[in-house]
Amino acid sequence: MKTRILSVLSLAIIFAVVFSACDKESTDTFSESEPNDSFSTANALTINDTYDCEINPIAEQDFFKITASGDVTITVDGGTGLEVRVHLFDQEQIDFWADDAGERGATLSHTVSASDYDGFFYVRVESAYGNDTGTYTIKYE
Repeated sequence: MKTRILSVLSLAIIFAVVFSACDKESTDTFSESEPNDSFSTANALTINDTYDCEINPIAEQDFFKITASGDVTITVDGGTGLEVRVHLFDQEQIDFWADDAGERGATLSHTVSASDYDGFFYVRVESAYGNDTGTYTIKYE
């Protein structure tokens, strides 16, 4: 009987550890890694993590890759006087959504439907005006 109870408890502990590792709810902060100015050098983002980024020099574009399943919400927060413009691209690198934050320092959030991509998609962030530099953060959940 003790062996059976120990076996059940061991299995319960294993399942708890495995499932808690898969359900990432904590938030960490990272910096983007340069160069990330093309699809082939896109930084991979991790769910719930925040990335500190910078558009510099003028006209720079930053690319990110999101691998997910289901709907995800992307949030880009324009910092230090930067109005961000965000483009989303599917696996074929075809632009399927774009918008800008509306003003310098504003936040842009968008929910991407699972029907818009198949396993992963790309995000491009740039200055809405094309001649600004500044910092921003990006995150998805």
